[in-house]
Amino acid sequence: MIAYAVYAILTTDRYVKPDPPILSASGMHSIETMGGPYVTCFGNIRNPNNRQLKNIVLQAHFFNSSGEQIDSILHELKIPLRAEDELKFRIREGASNVASDYESCSIEVVEYW
Repeated sequence: MIAYAVYAILTTDRYVKPDPPILSASGMHSIETMGGPYVTCFGNIRNPNNRQLKNIVLQAHFFNSSGEQIDSILHELKIPLRAEDELKFRIREGASNVASDYESCSIEVVEYW
C-alpha cells in the first residue's frame, strides 16, 4: 500500500523535482602534514527553491597547473539546505598527490532531493 502511494505521488503532475542547488567554488588550499598531504576546496551553495533540499552530495574535482584532473572527493552535506538559503562549505580530505601538485578545484552536485 505504501509503495503504491509513493508511486502515485511520483507519477502525478504534483511532484516536480526541485531545481539543483547553485554552487560556486571560491578557492582551495593544499598542505603537507606529518600525516600526509591534505587538500581543501572552499565554496558557496545556494538553494534557489522555496523548499528545503536534503541529501546533497557534492564532488570536488582538483586540477594541476596544466588543467588536468588529478583528484576528486565525494562529500555529503550533513544538514539540509533551507529554502532560498545560502551556506559556505569546505571539502577537506587526504590528498592522493603531493600538495604542491594541486592548483585549482571545481564543485558539482551529484545528488539532491
